[in-house]
Amino acid sequence: GWFRLCLFICSGSGKAAPGACRICAVDLAEGVAVNDVRALEALIGTTVGDDLDAYRLRMVNRQIAVLRERSSFYQCLLAGYPLSLRSLDELAQLPFTTADDLRGQESAFCCVPASAVQRIVTLRSSGSSGAAKRLMFSAADLERTVAFFAAGMQCMAGPGERVMIFMPATQDGISDLLRRGLCRFGAVPYIYGPVTDMADAIRACSDFQPDCMVGLPSQMRQLSLLAPSIAPRTLLLSADYIAESLCDMIRRQWNCEIFRH
Repeated sequence: GWFRLCLFICSGSGKAAPGACRICAVDLAEGVAVNDVRALEALIGTTVGDDLDAYRLRMVNRQIAVLRERSSFYQCLLAGYPLSLRSLDELAQLPFTTADDLRGQESAFCCVPASAVQRIVTLRSSGSSGAAKRLMFSAADLERTVAFFAAGMQCMAGPGERVMIFMPATQDGISDLLRRGLCRFGAVPYIYGPVTDMADAIRACSDFQPDCMVGLPSQMRQLSLLAPSIAPRTLLLSADYIAESLCDMIRRQWNCEIFRH
């Protein structure tokens, strides 16, 4: 049920959470629910109180109020539903947001003035001739993403370790935000970009000697087969389907710990 409003709930309002979602109480570094109240307070830097579910419910209701106030889409979608939830179980009664809802009406989702939009991401489904889906991000949204990356990447790299990023390099894009997150705890990032020339990528790895790598599953698979000597300590696979057989093959080649996103 948390996925229903995940994009909006996790962004919330107020201070960005350095290590956990303020609503779902999920430790971003571990990827599991935090059920110890004091541990959660340490992660998000705010007082929760003694009742974790009550805290979650307050945050959910606060976010629903923000959506009703600022988003014309949610004003219509949530019309006829209670203004607030009495329990977390009632979250399951709220309607889903679908991919079709996003097509051509991104402005209706926006909860900030157009002048506050810093980045727009366009998503096109393969084989589809329909309207593209667009997501808008404010500077605060991007900052929360950097904080998310800074927390999560510490599972894969430490201060001084080298992280090689094989993802698209655009301003405020995933590689840029990941680079900024890595710098926050002293890791050394290098944005290579998607692999278009395997020989060149192998040379770059040989020169940089990465402790951690981030890339597309198919490209990292091919790279591991062609250059087993690269052998990063950790590998983050992202942005595509990740088969267990692919992970097994890469582990055999590189003997590395694999993370999936």
